[in-house]
Amino acid sequence: MCALRAGSGAGSPLVLRGPRGDGFYRQKSEMKISADVIVTFLLLEQGANVRVAVFDTGLSEKHPHFKNVKERTNWTNERTLDDGRWPVPGPEGLFSGRGGPCVLRSSVCQLRGPCPVCRWLNGLCIALTHTAPGSLVPLGGSFPWCLRGGREVSQRREGCLGVVPPARGRVGAPSEGNRGAAGSLCLRLGESGRWRHCFGVLRCSQLLHDFFSFWATGLGHGTFVAGVIASMRECQGFAPDAELHIFRVFTNNQVSYTSWFLDAFNYAILKKVDVLNLSIGGPDFMDHPFVDKVWELTANNVIMVSAIGNDGPLYGTLNNPADQMDVIGVGGIDFEDNIARFSSRGMTTWELPGGYGRMKPDIVTYGAGVRGSGVKGGCRALSGTSVASPVVAGAVTLLVSTVQKRELVNPASMKQALIASARRLPGVNMFEQGHGKLDLLRAYQILSSYKPQASLSPGYIDLTECPYMWPYCSQPLYYGGMPTIVNVTILNGLGVTGRIVDKPEWQPYLPQNGDHIEVAFSYSSVLWPWSGYLAISISVTKKAASWEGIAQGHVMVTVASPAEVESKNGAEQTSTVKLPIKVKIIPAPPRSKRVLWDQYHNLRYPPGYFPRDNLRMKNDPLDWNGDHIHTNFRDMYQHLRSMGYFVEVLGSPFTCFDASQYGTLLLVDSEEEYFPEEVAKLRRDVDNGLSLIVFSDWYNTSVMRKVKFYDENTRQWWMPDTGGANIPALNELLSVWNMGFSDGLYEGDFTLANHDMYYASGCSIAKFPEDGIVITQTFKDQGLEVLKQETAVVENVPILGLYQIPAEGGGRIVLYGDSNCLDDSHRQKDCFWLLDALLQFTSYGVTPPSLSHSGDRQRPPSGAGLAPPERMEGNHLHRYSKVLEARLGGPEPRALPACPHLSWAKPQPLNETAPSNLWKHQKLLSIDLDKVVLPNFRSNRPQVRPLSPGESGAWDIPGGIMPGRYNQEVGQTIPVFAFLGAMVVLAFFVVQINKAKSRPKRRKPRVKRPQLMQQAHPPKTPSV
Repeated sequence: MCALRAGSGAGSPLVLRGPRGDGFYRQKSEMKISADVIVTFLLLEQGANVRVAVFDTGLSEKHPHFKNVKERTNWTNERTLDDGRWPVPGPEGLFSGRGGPCVLRSSVCQLRGPCPVCRWLNGLCIALTHTAPGSLVPLGGSFPWCLRGGREVSQRREGCLGVVPPARGRVGAPSEGNRGAAGSLCLRLGESGRWRHCFGVLRCSQLLHDFFSFWATGLGHGTFVAGVIASMRECQGFAPDAELHIFRVFTNNQVSYTSWFLDAFNYAILKKVDVLNLSIGGPDFMDHPFVDKVWELTANNVIMVSAIGNDGPLYGTLNNPADQMDVIGVGGIDFEDNIARFSSRGMTTWELPGGYGRMKPDIVTYGAGVRGSGVKGGCRALSGTSVASPVVAGAVTLLVSTVQKRELVNPASMKQALIASARRLPGVNMFEQGHGKLDLLRAYQILSSYKPQASLSPGYIDLTECPYMWPYCSQPLYYGGMPTIVNVTILNGLGVTGRIVDKPEWQPYLPQNGDHIEVAFSYSSVLWPWSGYLAISISVTKKAASWEGIAQGHVMVTVASPAEVESKNGAEQTSTVKLPIKVKIIPAPPRSKRVLWDQYHNLRYPPGYFPRDNLRMKNDPLDWNGDHIHTNFRDMYQHLRSMGYFVEVLGSPFTCFDASQYGTLLLVDSEEEYFPEEVAKLRRDVDNGLSLIVFSDWYNTSVMRKVKFYDENTRQWWMPDTGGANIPALNELLSVWNMGFSDGLYEGDFTLANHDMYYASGCSIAKFPEDGIVITQTFKDQGLEVLKQETAVVENVPILGLYQIPAEGGGRIVLYGDSNCLDDSHRQKDCFWLLDALLQFTSYGVTPPSLSHSGDRQRPPSGAGLAPPERMEGNHLHRYSKVLEARLGGPEPRALPACPHLSWAKPQPLNETAPSNLWKHQKLLSIDLDKVVLPNFRSNRPQVRPLSPGESGAWDIPGGIMPGRYNQEVGQTIPVFAFLGAMVVLAFFVVQINKAKSRPKRRKPRVKRPQLMQQAHPPKTPSV
């Protein structure tokens, strides 16, 4: 949200200002006064009589920035209500007694150990060093951390702070030779190994100054969040008069448990809070007690605002609960209106593999370099979606306090107002920005005239609109392709519960060739709480198999909810919404250009522990991004599309697709088992011309036991149920062709066909047909390094195999032992060029000369004497598998499920012209946002608070939103009472002037008339 800034003189209107001071929300000149009235009204309301809950790290009791803290509660196992505090040095110093290099003797910081200098920094005895690049200096202490030398940026080593110190001289005092030295500094908190706090790339002196200031002043996350919402001075928040309810749900070490949240949520329901901010999140959307309690909260009319996550720019990284339909999920942008790099991207992955994810985040706002309250006072700047979330929560609080009919405000109506009023950012797709950037004034206009209704998110489907509708717009539809699924969220402002009346109706526009497509629906049987889903499957009819053009139509949905006051005949509230659809159709492409991605056999966290594919990435132990072509394989998908390939997704078993339509089946990073029927069908398909490309990953039962970890939340040891890929299952699938992978684990850089490559925790090929092509390389034995911390080099490791089925009309098979070069998650060097070469081989039978004549080509391994990898004894894969089920004697395959059957909706053709611009056609309640709705000023609004001595007189809302320029404009602002007084005086003079202008022109003064009359008629005089 931009800051609200007063003019520099008496009577100057309030205007919305950007970080540079330019009015980037300029209205038409004739709307200026009306908009200023709204701004003034919002300023005066300040969130009065709105209960706001902040779930975070707490807040100190006497913080100078807050005047209306109603309650502070602690739900952790620590006996404090204050914001998270770091341990401070005791009598013996911070690192004494722990083997650290510094010791406190007689209040003097002295050297102990190899550290060359020890100094006091912000009250801490800290060891400083100018060690050689790459060396580690353990500082000990109660926290395992260290300084890392060299110029490498952000080296996240377990138990260390990665930092770039000066090349020479003391840390914090850079010499002339290292003025440009910069780096990143991160701190690991707790025993989970998760990296919690990172500082950006800064000069060394500023880097350490910021870190030690952060250390000495406390954690401050909860204070900052509360300040953005309701700070009353310095860095002023949106709603200083709001009633703050502080819930401390995190310890000093950023540890929390689901049970703490459940108890705190129950108390929030009891206290009847109106708005709840959660600047937290995690990938576990299958934590059912937590998810169910969030539903219960919103069902009790609590508007929940939550951060979407800081795992960007990777796609498929949405955090829960922000990814829930009933929650307002907030992403971050910078002050140039660019999506912040750290902001998580959609889509949701709940619906995989059979469906498609929903649109998230819902909205974005400023989250980079935002200023807010410090732990003890003053202002500080932070970045993250944890910052963007309270910006929206503060705006929501302000909006709630201004609504005349509070009974109309609920989680659905507020979300409808925010997304309908959001301003779309150019050049950004829907899974990055949602509906766009928060616009407080437009949201107020909508809420001021809001009537209960249902709406859709997104409000239209235009598969020709790029880039906003990416990835839908990236590939046209054609006959015979997998149906395109669009998952639409239904927002029900009528009531907490609702239903879809009858069925959605499909109405194609005949003049726009709407009869060339057919649609099928899947939707929520009950809309609760406040929301539901409408999944629309779109396919091309047979008569359009050779046709190219645009087809349009719309879907009509009627939502019903119980009436607020039951009538005698049991009437319901209803609302009908229209969903326009526009698609591009092309003739079916040739088989050689069609690639099928196997999604059905990819498993992820949650619910099970499926480990990372690259074992070097210790800070990200879980495989949780969905393994979808539109999430962490997005770059690969974009590359294939640029090369002219058409990529479709298979969300069902191999028995459910027509192999004659496709040239290549892609199996990448597969963790699932295979039905016996799938194995048999795939063999027939390959014999009949289907080609197969398999990108595998590591699998080793000893390494799997080594990478187990203790989960503090469940108080259990988590053991992987498979490796990076399920090698035993893949080997069973490939055994009919005498192929298989080993349980070797290798890593290293290499060059193939003049391309630099990196093999990241991959496996090797154990056996391959003799008439095939096999490429080998020399690697490090990473398995030996993980298990015994020893280093060994292995030569002639077979990693790539190409094979042509000898039967006439047979397909081709390719095996490669590592998928990390295709995966966006931790990719160091891509291998898209290799995928191109392999597709040339599988689609056209052209063996790449760079591979067939490579010097790395070796005789295929026979597999003799090698024991095939076995499934780990006692694994629990059957708990999460769609193929296995538990039985006496061990897991066995389930019965093969039936293939999905779509029931196509009966069309109701319309002989009318479709709208040309679907986006501009969408309006909520047909509200004209260009017409400003003036507020009704209430007599009970709070009085203007006098400023405290030394306090800024700026009415900048929200205070910390502006970057460092914030304090530079304080001298140009005036208090609101002065502004209002000036406006009254100005209005008085305007009225007087208007009255004067409206009177008729006055004649000459009557006083002159007697003089004229005296000249014509002299007065009579008495006679004598």
